[in-house]
Amino acid sequence: MRVVCVGKLLQPRKLQDKLIEAMAPMLRDGRAELTLVGSMIGSAKGAETAYLEGLKQQAAEFGPAVRFAADVPYAEMTGVYAAQDVCVLAARKEPLGFAPVEAMAHGCVPVVSRQCGCACYLTPGEDGFIVNAGDVPGLAAVLEDLAADPAMVSRMGAAARATAEGRLGMATFVQSVERLIAG
Repeated sequence: MRVVCVGKLLQPRKLQDKLIEAMAPMLRDGRAELTLVGSMIGSAKGAETAYLEGLKQQAAEFGPAVRFAADVPYAEMTGVYAAQDVCVLAARKEPLGFAPVEAMAHGCVPVVSRQCGCACYLTPGEDGFIVNAGDVPGLAAVLEDLAADPAMVSRMGAAARATAEGRLGMATFVQSVERLIAG
C-alpha cells in the first residue's frame, strides 16, 4: 500500500512522526511504503529544524520504504497523488489541510484527524476515515485494515474520487456561487 502525507516537514503539529510510528510494522515487513511531501521553509511559523532531523532518524530504520519529497512544485502534485493509494493528514490544529481533498480527486483514500478542517468533507467509512490527532493505535488500526483489504482501498478510492468530483467538484462550487449571486 502506498501512503502519502503532505505537510510542512518542519512543523511538529503535522505529526508525521506519529504516522511513521503507526505504520512501523507495515513499513518493516514491506506491506506499505510512505512518502512525506512538504515544504522546507524554515521561516514558517512553528518550524523546527530538530523536528525534521528527528523524522529523518526515525525514517532511516525503514530504508527506502520511507521517502522524503521536499518542495515539490504544485504542478507536479498530480503525479504524486496519482501514484498513491492513501493520503494521511493526522495533524493537530489544522484549519483546513486541503491535500487529502486534492488526493481524493486521484482516487486516494483520505485518512485525516478530527482536528483537520477537511474532515467535514468526508463520510467516514465510505469515502475516507477520521481519526484523532496523535492517536497512534487508532491510526495504525485504520491503516492496517486498508493494507489488509486492497478491494476496500479500491472501493473507497472510487468513492473518494466521486465525492471530489461531485459535491466538492467545480460544477457544484459554481452552482453554489451562482445561487449566492442570484440571491
